[in-house]
Amino acid sequence: MAIDVFLSVGQTASDRHRCFVEAIEQALAVRGFVPRTVRNIVGTPLPAIEREMRKCAGTIVVALERFHAPNAIELRGAGRQRIIENFNLPSIWIQVEATF
Repeated sequence: MAIDVFLSVGQTASDRHRCFVEAIEQALAVRGFVPRTVRNIVGTPLPAIEREMRKCAGTIVVALERFHAPNAIELRGAGRQRIIENFNLPSIWIQVEATF
């Protein structure tokens, strides 16, 4: 019997991201898991995410790069600021979905 798992993944920004997500979906499928996700929601996605997640036995969170900052300053003006170079961040939604 197949086991539904929620696959939390943001928009794929490149072919490399898309191929990575497809490889995860295929790896899950051959092991008897059905990856479920919510995509292209108009308006607030939270109700749809929660509905889909309630059908699942577990969650896999994939944190793809969403933002890239060549140079950034953490705690600017706080007296203990730090310069960060080549900093990447995923979508904030991974935190929301992981919390559910």
